[in-house]
Amino acid sequence: MHNGSTDLTNDSTFCCGTVSETNSTNCSQCTENEALIKQFEILKQEVNKLKSDKLELIKQNMASQREIKKLKEKEVKLTTDLSLAKREMTYLHVQLAELSTADRYTTI
Repeated sequence: MHNGSTDLTNDSTFCCGTVSETNSTNCSQCTENEALIKQFEILKQEVNKLKSDKLELIKQNMASQREIKKLKEKEVKLTTDLSLAKREMTYLHVQLAELSTADRYTTI
């Protein structure tokens, strides 16, 4: 049953007191309704594109977050390795200094 309003999902519109197929009547109401339907379809397509773009950005964000996590883990490992290398260098410097001191006393 048609109640006189435009159904945007149907191919027929109510125009000039009768139900008529789209584009069969050129009255101003039909022309306006057709323009609104076209505009609605364009907006619907834009919304779908924006949803798709949003999904793609979410995927990129997740990939970036994983990469950031990996880089932070690598940074922690490299910082630990650097700290161990500094300790080793300090230890070797102390050993070298002790050997140098011991050599001085043994050559006297």
